[in-house]
Amino acid sequence: PWVMIMMTLMVLVLILFTYVDISHPETRGTTETFGLIFPVFMLTYLPGSVYFGARKRFTKNKKLQESMTYDFSPKKISVKGETFIMELDWKKLYEVKELGGWLLLYQNSKMANIIPVESFGNQFGEFKNLVKSIPELKYKFRE
Repeated sequence: PWVMIMMTLMVLVLILFTYVDISHPETRGTTETFGLIFPVFMLTYLPGSVYFGARKRFTKNKKLQESMTYDFSPKKISVKGETFIMELDWKKLYEVKELGGWLLLYQNSKMANIIPVESFGNQFGEFKNLVKSIPELKYKFRE
C-alpha cells in the first residue's frame, strides 16, 4: 500500500510541476529537476522498500527461521519444521520454478516456499521428473 501511495503522490507532484511550468514560464527548470528526482526515487526507494519489508517480515516470523525438512511423494509435499508440520497437495500447487540456485514452490501467484537447489544433492533430477509427471502442474526448470 505504501508504494502505491508514494507512486500516486509522485505522479500528482509531477502533474503539479508540469502545470506550474506551463502556466508560469519564469519557473522553467523546475520540471527538469523533478524529472531527475523521479527516476532516482524509482530506482532506490521502491527496491529498498521491498527488501527492507521482506527482511522485517522474515525477522518477525519465527517459523520462517526454523530449519525445515521437505519430503516429496507423488501425492503430496510434507514440510516439517521445529514447531509445525504442513502438507501440500501437488494439485493445489500453483507452479514450481527453478530460479538461479533456488527452487520456488508457489502456493499461489504471490507466495512461495523457497528451497536451495543444492539441498537436493544429486536427487534434483529425480525431483524434476516427479514434478514433470504431475498432470496440469506448471513448471519451469533451467536446462
